[in-house]
Amino acid sequence: MKNLIKYMISMAIISVLIYGTSCTKDVGPIIIEPSGNNGPPVSFANDIQPIFNQDCTGCHDDTHPKLDLREGFAYGQLLIGGASAPYVDTLNAEQSLLYQRVTSPSNPMPPSGALQNFQAQKILKWIEQGAKNN
Repeated sequence: MKNLIKYMISMAIISVLIYGTSCTKDVGPIIIEPSGNNGPPVSFANDIQPIFNQDCTGCHDDTHPKLDLREGFAYGQLLIGGASAPYVDTLNAEQSLLYQRVTSPSNPMPPSGALQNFQAQKILKWIEQGAKNN
């Protein structure tokens, strides 16, 4: 009996070591929500603007000809002030220009490489939730 328990523990440890690790790039947490659940509210100020601050405002500042994503300007630019506004479509979030640009494999934004998956999904969720200035 002791040998069987040792064997089972050994197999569990080996399984975790083999299947519980990954050599792929960490793209953030994978969150699976039940169908029809919009999850907790995504805040523009606390969740979306920090993504812009970190990854977008190096180019999308007051000198950019189409879209200024700096704090205090981004929300208005996305909805009414930017050259291609509105950049969000709350009725068809996946077709929103903002979401299309941050997930484009051929022309990603930022140009240095697309956002991480969890960041793009946060932007999508914000649009699905009505793209509120919260």
